[in-house]
Amino acid sequence: MHFLTIPSFSSCSKPNPTHGAPSTTEESKPVRAILSSYEPFSWPFLTIHSLSLDEPEKNQVLEWKKSDPILPRKASVIGLLNGQTHVLTVDLDSGRVSSHITNPGLGYSILSTEDISVALQVITSNEEFNKSIIARGVDCLGVSCITPSVGWFGPNEERRRLMKAQCYSSQGAPNFYMKPIEGLTVTVDIDRKEVVKISNTNQNIPIPKDTNTDYRYTDQDKVLEVEPLNPISMEQPLGPSFRVEDGHVVK
Repeated sequence: MHFLTIPSFSSCSKPNPTHGAPSTTEESKPVRAILSSYEPFSWPFLTIHSLSLDEPEKNQVLEWKKSDPILPRKASVIGLLNGQTHVLTVDLDSGRVSSHITNPGLGYSILSTEDISVALQVITSNEEFNKSIIARGVDCLGVSCITPSVGWFGPNEERRRLMKAQCYSSQGAPNFYMKPIEGLTVTVDIDRKEVVKISNTNQNIPIPKDTNTDYRYTDQDKVLEVEPLNPISMEQPLGPSFRVEDGHVVK
């Protein structure tokens, strides 16, 4: 099982977190064990794109008293398997999956680092793409591509996890964003690991030169003579106007 992004879990774990506390890293371990033994994902494993606290209903929280038992701790999981999106709720108290929905709506989960890596490998190994790079006078080893997001690119491409990549020349400059390769866009099918389309237009637009693209202070030929900023002071002599209770509640 591949755990790629766990954005909502706190690294500061507590032995017995309250129902309102963020999920902890320690709580992710039983979630993984529960999903590993869950029949639909016994093999192949589910790729987890997000794992966070499944918050209890608001009325349950408002009615809860400190003398009451802690409300059930649950995790909300979004994963991908065989091109399908899975939204699950894992009950940590009972040790089972309490809810499982497949393909809710037409959207997809966010790109994972693994998705981005696969897409870039597909692009750089494509012969047509490499030829278009060479034709523009750029070394294939000096190309950097970014993958903004998964998108919808027309009715003929529905039910496919597609993304477009924009490429830049990283030759001679640390800030490759200053040297875009205009008119070259690559559409990739992440699940099929193939290039769907290469849009190669406006080849006559030159790639910006390296001059004045280095933003690093130590590499400047001439340091700008700028007057230093006046000191800034911000303070609250009587202390902050808020307080933190139980480690997480801000009042």
